[in-house]
Amino acid sequence: MSNILKIAPELLKSGVKILLEARGKSMLPVFGPGDRLTVEPCGFDAIREGDIVVYENAHEPKEVWLVAHRVVKKEASAKGRFLLTKGESPLQDQETLLDAGAVLGKVVHIKKVILNTGPRTMDNGPWTRLFLKFLVHGLWSMVHGPFQEGKMIYKKHGDIVSRKIMDEVILVPIRKNVANMQSIFTLNETGAKIWEWIDGKNTEEDIAKALAKEHDMEESVVRKDVSTLIAQLKEVGAIEALSV
Repeated sequence: MSNILKIAPELLKSGVKILLEARGKSMLPVFGPGDRLTVEPCGFDAIREGDIVVYENAHEPKEVWLVAHRVVKKEASAKGRFLLTKGESPLQDQETLLDAGAVLGKVVHIKKVILNTGPRTMDNGPWTRLFLKFLVHGLWSMVHGPFQEGKMIYKKHGDIVSRKIMDEVILVPIRKNVANMQSIFTLNETGAKIWEWIDGKNTEEDIAKALAKEHDMEESVVRKDVSTLIAQLKEVGAIEALSV
């Protein structure tokens, strides 16, 4: 476990906001390995159903893991104050009951690493998936059915505001309960380009072709990454699918 993970619980308990790199897959497709999570300390009263909270989970006697799962139920009664949490992945069906005091903080910002288009090296090819070592698109198709080419176009949700800063795009929900979008999302340069092409006119195939042409890559390779981002944006309610 990295040094930041070792001291993260104490930092949060001391009131310090921290930045963590996600490692597990239980919150896919909202975030996955490699995505950056900004976690701020908070008490029970500041937590709402739908928030993603961070807590300690003893994995082994000598090692403690930090877990970030969504709150599906919040309860305060004479019996005590509790939170029921659960991962987002379709393969994650286990719920965890937490005492109010077990929560260290909540996720307030998710920075998604969509694609890396830097120079090719042994460890860092231009289409390395930093946050998905397994294919979300395949999992998504297994659960929701395969994507049908030419049948769906995508448009941005009307309650999402996007702001471009340098080469990145920040997505902010105008209303607090836009589907599962309880946090601010940041898309890197390539993700920002895909976001630009989600305009209510382009299909997934159209976007993949445009991206492949821009980067001189095989469309079949690019398509997987476009599918991943579209699945994630659709899951959190940032975009809507329309029949052609």
